[in-house]
Amino acid sequence: GDEGKGKIFDYLSVKADIVIRFHGGNNAGHTVINSMGKFAMHLVPSGIFNPKAKAVIGNGVILDLEVLVSEIKMLEKAGIKLKGRLFISPRCNLIMPYHKIFDRVYEEAKGSKKTGTTGRGIGPTYADKVSYNGIRLFDLLDKKQFKELSAIGKELREIHLLESSKINQPITSYSVVGSDTIEKITYKDGKVFINSEQYFGDVPEVAWNFHIGGYQPAQKWLKDRKGRTLTSEEISHYQKIIVALVETDRIMKEIDKSV
Repeated sequence: GDEGKGKIFDYLSVKADIVIRFHGGNNAGHTVINSMGKFAMHLVPSGIFNPKAKAVIGNGVILDLEVLVSEIKMLEKAGIKLKGRLFISPRCNLIMPYHKIFDRVYEEAKGSKKTGTTGRGIGPTYADKVSYNGIRLFDLLDKKQFKELSAIGKELREIHLLESSKINQPITSYSVVGSDTIEKITYKDGKVFINSEQYFGDVPEVAWNFHIGGYQPAQKWLKDRKGRTLTSEEISHYQKIIVALVETDRIMKEIDKSV
């Protein structure tokens, strides 16, 4: 909220030798107004305006490099010296373009129970960080590895946007033995029953139990539609979701090998 965070930190930093941002991302904004102008800070510690203080961005912070560069340029344009004063941990995780895509896709999948995320990729990036699947600042020094990880990220983005050609190659079947109305949802031996008779077949267990951001998409998508009769388009869409989850699991394992 607008409770004056930037103003308070700017005031406290006057007597500080070191000011550290230890956590968070650019979803939070700290506005500082001083004799040099008005500055909307998102990543660089507000204490940077004290010429005697050193500003540190710690390894708990996740970085959107586009936002960071924009902030640095804004400060330099105002005549604020950063060389020898601004330090960034090489272990900071990076917000990649696909994290922002995931953020929006996951939010939409929650339906009426949306979190209210800013859509800046904060949650998905922290999820990668704690699961050791993230890309850190020092990974940029290894150009070969970063290129490989970027290619994987591009593939992951296309899959989650359902733009990949692989999405249109169903790995599941759909029976025509009963009603298409979702009643009681159960999973058994690779079959996802939506009622006592009708089911999606050949659904890998890894897709059924796949967790993203604290929920299971393959299960939640059906639960959110309980009581509804699925259209042919929705049946096809669910089959694409299963492909996306299986491919995501495969890609995440590739990332584990790369890092």
